[in-house]
Amino acid sequence: MICKLKGITYGASLMLKVKLTLWDTDASGNKIGVRDIKEQEIYVCEFPLMSESGSFIINGVERVIVNQLHRSPGVIFKNLTQQKENNYYAQIIPEKGSWVEFETDNKNLLHIRIDRKKKFPATVILKALGFNDLDILNRIYKLIDIHVKDGNFYAKPDKNLQGFKVKEDIMVESEVIVQKQKKLTSKVISRLIDLNINEIAIDENELLDKYIAEKIDNNGSVIEGLSLIDSKILQELKLMGNFNFKLLYSEYDDYMIINTLKADHEVLQKRRIGLKEDLHKH
Repeated sequence: MICKLKGITYGASLMLKVKLTLWDTDASGNKIGVRDIKEQEIYVCEFPLMSESGSFIINGVERVIVNQLHRSPGVIFKNLTQQKENNYYAQIIPEKGSWVEFETDNKNLLHIRIDRKKKFPATVILKALGFNDLDILNRIYKLIDIHVKDGNFYAKPDKNLQGFKVKEDIMVESEVIVQKQKKLTSKVISRLIDLNINEIAIDENELLDKYIAEKIDNNGSVIEGLSLIDSKILQELKLMGNFNFKLLYSEYDDYMIINTLKADHEVLQKRRIGLKEDLHKH
């Protein structure tokens, strides 16, 4: 209380007790005896003392020491749909190193920030780790190899075809395994695989609202990768001759990563155009 009233620091002098010993030496510099010993306390500094309440009084002001808060390493998920429509957030906090944050937006894109810097498409970081577009798509979506022949679409029996309608009856000898326009089930697909059926005709309407995984360049026509198949593109596919392509779709009707890859390609294209313009200037 006195220190508060007088505006002084509650503390004590830090004194250091030192001892100086003087030795007698011979002609060779070897110690032969003690000549004198001096001891003295030396003032070092004023050292604050803690009060009974756990605080320090510095120049009459009571202060406390608070340790800096440290976020525990781990992964944090947040649902931001109450603040922003359809937005989600995830944060990776390492014990040492950069913080990584993922967030979605209303355009159904997934962004990433490193150390709270400018955000960019999350697929960029996946590519930096060695994944290409097809690697990323294959880990998130269902991919089907489609063979186009004479305007018809064929596929090898695969579990990813579950729910697809067949264009025509699938028969083995005289037995009808799957009737025309019926959907494939997992049980039927397993049986077709056991019967060594090489390919089955898929109803062309099953391709609508699904995506082309990679760029198609055949018979003078080009369809860019990640294109959504509508009635127009479906007709183009039928007229492009005989070729193969990869069809992809989401089991949960979520195409966020496809949208993010498209945004990634647009950013890369803009950078390439900007680089070419800079080169022409120089």
